[in-house]
Amino acid sequence: FAAGDRKARARMQGAHEIAILADEWNRMAEALDRREAQLLAQREDLARAERLTAMGHMAARMAHEVRNPLSSIGLNAEMLGEELARPGELDRQEARELVAAIGAEVERLRELTAGYLVRTRPAAGMRQWVDVAALVRELQEFLKPELQRRSITVLFDPPTLPAIPADSSALRQVLWNLLRNAWEAMGAGGTIWIDLAAVPAGDGHGAVQLAVEDSGSGVPAALAAQIFQPFFSNKTSGTGIGLAVVREIARDHKGSVELVAGLHGSGARFVVTLPAQAAGPDPEVVVGP
Repeated sequence: FAAGDRKARARMQGAHEIAILADEWNRMAEALDRREAQLLAQREDLARAERLTAMGHMAARMAHEVRNPLSSIGLNAEMLGEELARPGELDRQEARELVAAIGAEVERLRELTAGYLVRTRPAAGMRQWVDVAALVRELQEFLKPELQRRSITVLFDPPTLPAIPADSSALRQVLWNLLRNAWEAMGAGGTIWIDLAAVPAGDGHGAVQLAVEDSGSGVPAALAAQIFQPFFSNKTSGTGIGLAVVREIARDHKGSVELVAGLHGSGARFVVTLPAQAAGPDPEVVVGP
């Protein structure tokens, strides 16, 4: 029984006291066998529930990340349709730019969905040399129609900083989520400030801070401790995924994200800190000009 054979039972024979002892032993063995079967079933139920929860979180994150660029893709497609329907000569350069922007974002969505098929989190070793300022400018250019439609001004004047080792696709998700969070907090009109800065770090390599601040009303103090929790949102149409994704990606990069007091007003300011040098082999690809 102790070796794992839970069906083993004592033979009820011999002297009266021995038979009684064997009978009691068998009762105990049957009770332990039933209890172990119950615990096994409970563990299986718990594991199934955990798998379903993990799948639900992954599906929600996937839906959020796919939804993010769809509005901009739709807006670019709408602008392209208007350009094609406009009487007179077609502005081929603008049409090519719109098609290129749509194609680039569709490719990013393809990579994103493919990545979710093989991993639930960004791999810690997928690093490139990323020019963060170039990444910001590229996304800012793509989002220009969306920002103009919302009458939002983006102020971005970065200093010259070296490239950092990071997953460029993941950093793009971080920036997009923070920008979307900012414009949803402001509604129509307003200003978004994007700041980059080099800061010291204990590893001797330093770090880069990416900050996104909006001119909205800010985050109530009572909610500040909850905003990074998955599925928590103080917006009626929010999914509660965006900031949780930002925190997860920052942690995957051995960095952090925090909500701090605004520098330009009373709006929310989110600061993402990323190490300037990651452990492991040196990245080989440079992203940005």
